[in-house]
Amino acid sequence: MAKPTLMGYGEHLEELRRRIIIVLCAAAVPFFVTFMFLRYQALKIALWPMLSRAPEAIPATHRPEELILVAAKIALVAGIVVASPVVIYQLWAFVSPGLKENERKAVRPLLLGAMLLFATGVAVCYCLVLPFVFEFFVEMNAKANLQVIWSVDKVVGTTIMMMLAFGVGFELPVVIVFLTKIGLVTPQTLVSRRKYAVLIIALVSALITPSDYFSMIVMAGPLYILYEFSIILARISHKKRLAKMQG
Repeated sequence: MAKPTLMGYGEHLEELRRRIIIVLCAAAVPFFVTFMFLRYQALKIALWPMLSRAPEAIPATHRPEELILVAAKIALVAGIVVASPVVIYQLWAFVSPGLKENERKAVRPLLLGAMLLFATGVAVCYCLVLPFVFEFFVEMNAKANLQVIWSVDKVVGTTIMMMLAFGVGFELPVVIVFLTKIGLVTPQTLVSRRKYAVLIIALVSALITPSDYFSMIVMAGPLYILYEFSIILARISHKKRLAKMQG
């Protein structure tokens, strides 16, 4: 196999600029379409996790410009989601020449897995976790005889943040398998450092979820399950790596 041509600093910057422009153009089209023509339909989709289990909750705007800002936020997410295949390809095309051959071989089969796991995390959060979380908060307000009138911006912001957090969190098996494939971690290390992993999971869950203990627990539980699942995958990957080295 021919070695990648070495590029200078200026050439790297030019290539990075070109790829960023491609990504921005790919995201701009769905952003514009969603914001201009589909903003109300997109808003209904964003509010579904709350209204599906807590129809008594009343989403409201508290500022004159709030609806426009929320529509722009949803359109931005739509643009990123639709453009994500382009983003992943451009990122891989930029980074892969700088990787070693064994690292490229380890990453390629994991890319599809990473996309599927991210989509799975988002779907689990949207369909299962968020309705449960909103229902819990609505019931707490009902027990205190408080009417639920929440800001649309806050509700949509929480929805987007939680979905992103779950999507990123579900990437844990991919990261661990990749590190195992290139020999940076072993299953034994993952098992022996389990207590530190629990602490890190709790801290990460507290940072990327809204400021309440309930959301943190809802996030930390699946992450820990994924960590244990990652250990199983790491054992399989480690055995294959050892067999290949011995063969």
